[in-house]
Amino acid sequence: MFSYPQTIGSGTGRGWAQVSPAISYAFGILSWRALNFVIGLGRRIIEWVWQRIKALFVITARFQKGDQAYDWLMLLLAEERVWASSCDFKVVTRSSRRRWGIKQSPHALYGSPTPSSLKAGDHGSTPSRTEYVPQYRSPHLFRYKGHWFEIDCTSEREGHSRGFRGRGGHRGSQRRSVYSFRMSTLNDLVESARKLYLEFSQPHVTIRQPIQPYQEGNWSHVVTKYRRPLDSLIIEESTKTMLLDDVKEFLGSESWYTDRGIPYRRGYLLHGPPGTGKTATIYTLAGELGLEIYALTMSEGLINDAGLKALIRAVPSHAILLLEDIDCVSHSLRIEQDEAMNDPQSRPVSKSAVTLSGLLNAIDGVGTEQGRLIFCTTNHLNHLDPALLRPGRMDVKVEYKAASQAQARTLFTSFFADHTGSSLSLHNNTTKPSPESAAVAAAEVEELAHEFSSIIPPHEFIIPDLQGYLFLHRKDPQAAVNGVQEWVDAKMKERNERKQRMIAKRKKRVGVISEAMKMRK
Repeated sequence: MFSYPQTIGSGTGRGWAQVSPAISYAFGILSWRALNFVIGLGRRIIEWVWQRIKALFVITARFQKGDQAYDWLMLLLAEERVWASSCDFKVVTRSSRRRWGIKQSPHALYGSPTPSSLKAGDHGSTPSRTEYVPQYRSPHLFRYKGHWFEIDCTSEREGHSRGFRGRGGHRGSQRRSVYSFRMSTLNDLVESARKLYLEFSQPHVTIRQPIQPYQEGNWSHVVTKYRRPLDSLIIEESTKTMLLDDVKEFLGSESWYTDRGIPYRRGYLLHGPPGTGKTATIYTLAGELGLEIYALTMSEGLINDAGLKALIRAVPSHAILLLEDIDCVSHSLRIEQDEAMNDPQSRPVSKSAVTLSGLLNAIDGVGTEQGRLIFCTTNHLNHLDPALLRPGRMDVKVEYKAASQAQARTLFTSFFADHTGSSLSLHNNTTKPSPESAAVAAAEVEELAHEFSSIIPPHEFIIPDLQGYLFLHRKDPQAAVNGVQEWVDAKMKERNERKQRMIAKRKKRVGVISEAMKMRK
């Protein structure tokens, strides 16, 4: 009769010895899995309890990258050196792009050092050329004004399903979350961050540019530059004064617009040839009035109507929305053909993915922010649709031309303002001139400036052309005056030759278009 114990025990115990390790191994696996299950369950329970405690007793504030409040917070955290003990950094060469790295010098938060802090021969040797950017991957506790806060980072990766390629390539949507136990302490933190940001921003102009996905209104590509003095802007003095006064009056007239039910916004159209100072004017006004610039280049062709609408809605009040090359929006093939036939010297204009109706709806939409300044620039005023030019959209129109003789004289004077009468530059002159010699030098420069400007034909050369010439003679104003006539003649000859080549090329192109139109008929 079959006996189970006898079978197991047969063969001098060798059968049990073979089965026992397998059973022990199976029990070991089950024990580890059970332990892991208990640990995981315990962790989930603890997380669940902590989330409920946070929901009841902890206040959470979220700061989205691309919003001004995000920059307020990041500046405060950089000043407090919250991430100074971080072990994960990205080391980059410092540039004007804002990255919120660990502060290494008084100017480290805003890119390159001030021009006055650099001496000849120091380029590339200053420690501020390097920036250490924390990766912000782990939560941090920090103490501010006697209160504890916790901050962590959330990054949501976006796919390419929307079909956009923007500045910086594929990006994620990032935000910072700050946790506090009291609303009053959180308010104090945010207000302190805002005041600190305003203080640090005073010497700079902040320029924001969008990155994809544009439908989220993401203006997180930020560049900071030092403000440009108003006197350094070489345009017609009447234009400069008019624009500055008009913007100041608008910024102080919110109640006037509100009382009369008029949309509180103002549009400016700056039109003229390239290099005449349109963008420089906007940059200088922003620095003079402490406004941030939100810049879009319409000729890039990467933004469609939906993206433009989201980006414009994300621009806050008391800021400048800059739309460069606005003529690309309303440009069409028919206009290009007409321009080619009527003006052989005109150049084809790049097209934009934004339609005219999309632009008008974005500017006039119900959800647009009040108190915003819209500056548009174009090189081709005749390409703009009349609907865009009407008052309420473009309230002030300013024409920019090539340099007048008065502008040429101002440029020469400012270029050699520190000239002491020596053939050496100011940086190489170790002796400080006396007031008498400085006055004589200033009078000489003024006389040379008058002679220089009298040779420059009015409205023929743009300021960058004149700057390029003067730079060649930056150590000797007399040489600049002596050689300017030859330079003007050479430039005019070169321009005429290029003009003839362009006319011939455009006539050939017009002929091809005409033949194609005849064949269609």
